[in-house]
Amino acid sequence: TQPARAMGRWRARRLGGGFAPSDNDGGGSGHGRRRGRGKGYNHPPFAKHELDRIRSYCDQYRVRAERVCFRHEHDAADDADGDIRDDGAKEDVYAEPIVIGKHTFPALAEDILSAPYLDLPSTLSAKQRRIIHELCVDVGLFHCGAGDRNVPNGRRIVVSIHYDGLQHVPNLSEPISVPIMRCLPWYYRNDHVNVNLPGIGADQDTSECLADANKQFVLNSTLKGRQAIEALIDQPGECLRDAHDAIDFSELEGMDLSQDDVSPNTDVEQDAWMLVDTPEKMAACVREITDSQASEIGLDIECYNRSKYEQATCLIQLHAHNKDYVIDTLAPGVWDAVHLLEPLFSDPNIVKIGHSVTGTDVPSLHRDFGLFLVNCFDTYEAAKVLHLRKQNLAGLCEHYGLRASEEYSSLKKQYQNCDWRRRPLTEPMIRYGRYDAHFLLLIRKLMIRDLTRGELWDKSASDMEEEAKIVAAALAATLRSADSKGWDTSLADSSEADNGSSAGELSRQSSTLTDDGGYFTPGEEESDESIEGTGDVGSSRNARKHKRRSVFTANELRLHLGLMRVISLSQEACLKMWKAPREQALKTDAFINTLKQAAYGTMNWNDGRTELYQKLVQWRDRVADAEGTYPGAVCSLDLLLSICKRMPTCRWSLRQVDYFLPAILADESLGYSGELLSIVGSSRSNCTSSNGGNEVSTRLVRSYEERIADRGGDIGDECASDASNMCEENGK
Repeated sequence: TQPARAMGRWRARRLGGGFAPSDNDGGGSGHGRRRGRGKGYNHPPFAKHELDRIRSYCDQYRVRAERVCFRHEHDAADDADGDIRDDGAKEDVYAEPIVIGKHTFPALAEDILSAPYLDLPSTLSAKQRRIIHELCVDVGLFHCGAGDRNVPNGRRIVVSIHYDGLQHVPNLSEPISVPIMRCLPWYYRNDHVNVNLPGIGADQDTSECLADANKQFVLNSTLKGRQAIEALIDQPGECLRDAHDAIDFSELEGMDLSQDDVSPNTDVEQDAWMLVDTPEKMAACVREITDSQASEIGLDIECYNRSKYEQATCLIQLHAHNKDYVIDTLAPGVWDAVHLLEPLFSDPNIVKIGHSVTGTDVPSLHRDFGLFLVNCFDTYEAAKVLHLRKQNLAGLCEHYGLRASEEYSSLKKQYQNCDWRRRPLTEPMIRYGRYDAHFLLLIRKLMIRDLTRGELWDKSASDMEEEAKIVAAALAATLRSADSKGWDTSLADSSEADNGSSAGELSRQSSTLTDDGGYFTPGEEESDESIEGTGDVGSSRNARKHKRRSVFTANELRLHLGLMRVISLSQEACLKMWKAPREQALKTDAFINTLKQAAYGTMNWNDGRTELYQKLVQWRDRVADAEGTYPGAVCSLDLLLSICKRMPTCRWSLRQVDYFLPAILADESLGYSGELLSIVGSSRSNCTSSNGGNEVSTRLVRSYEERIADRGGDIGDECASDASNMCEENGK
């Protein structure tokens, strides 16, 4: 039935993380989704029986590796697993490689079990690896990813029972991360206001007053920037500068991007671009743009955008006065020097040109550096008003004739969504960044041309023709009236005889007496200089007849409604500033799935763990306020949830949850990991241990060197003592 089928889908999502339709879906009745990979169809990473086999494999590895490495420690805890170890049939199963879901897992032979770590199959997908990481947390294994992300099947999971076992993995490096301690976002920083605040009483909490003062500083600065932008929304014509924004249609007619290109990133071409990776270069960049009196700046940024709760600006690209600037914000000292751009970005006489700035550009510049775009031209808004078929930046470059559009499109596909935290920056990454800002200045001119041509350039020709017709008709009527009244029209007749022209033609020739603005001026005569050298007065008049005005001033552009609409929408996009989103800890997918698994009895979870989870979330907020950063930089909610499941007792058992801890937790000098473990320890009595919990964690905190010493050295007792003391101290 329909309800039963829906329950089956829910169970499939719960067990495998996706939707797997039953065999009855898409049957002859026509109900349900059809078979195949249609819309809404999503295979689970693992079937339920595959998950059970992988969990059993990880359990077997932990138990057998402990038995091989520490043969003298067969205590009661090990006897609890005796049914697994003593069953010869099951041991024979794992003596050979195991195939689970088309993935071959290594045999659990003694030589593999005695090694410092175990490699899991490299054929696992990213989603499958994520699920296995969660299983390793439940089982109590140290685990992390290793291998090259850029190579097909280059990534794998390595696991170990030893807290130092993963250190033996060759070329193992920490995951890419933002250096958060030196890249504090402006919106969250707590050092905007001087420590010595006036008016603080002795009974007041200085830290709270400072926090309030810094928040007020951010709010006031944001309000000031918002007011400057809103003033331009009300008067979009002010965004056009009289000295810079006149347009010459005859000059722009036929112009495109075919003659422009991004120069190669070579030493010879250093005058065409600059990599800004030091504070000194940042100051030089601002100085060059200021000294060149640039009236327009092309702008783009590249971000790390894991979620709306965890973002960071990784690269800023500028183009001004025929030079590209690639600003590496993650380079030492550069982050704090980016504020030098503030006078340029807040100057309404300098147009900042970007593409779809409301996406990440405006919020990121506001959040990380306190920068506001005052007087912006968004080429994406112009593309929408022009109804262009391709409205992304690469599509605009192709539309306007960029010869290297294929190269640009290829770079965009490869690097638009890459991890921009990666350093060092490669040559293709830099070249892609330059492409994003290099052509924006010329594209703005071409788009203004296309927006206004119909009502200015094309209309000027039709207006002149219409005006000539009106003047000709009036003159012809005058001549007919004079003839009917018996006036002397011999002059007109002789003129007609000499030139073979009618009265209408004479009147049209008379209408060619125009000024430079293209308007008819009665009584004005052509000067001798205007016809000198022509040899024919008629041909000179015909030449002037087809001449039309091509230069239009900023004042005339301000009367164009389409252009004003684009400018107004561009300013509105600059108001989409950062608004600190607050994560709903009890509404995340991971927490809801945990409750569902607890309801089905597949996970040990109770109200005590929920209370602990809420305490840890509050602790994370306090740490973020103290360090002047956003909560996601301290740690993720998923990590806190895993900690509540595992209930670690010491720093090393904490690394069983996440081997590479976030920077704020990994820095022992800050002491935050000790605070976290203290909160977990104080809540242990209210929480039921999961999968052995504290007992498993204590038993597994052993080193690989200790195992070697146990076979013939004297450092084993020292290592075991250090680990035991550390666990006991943190447990208290």
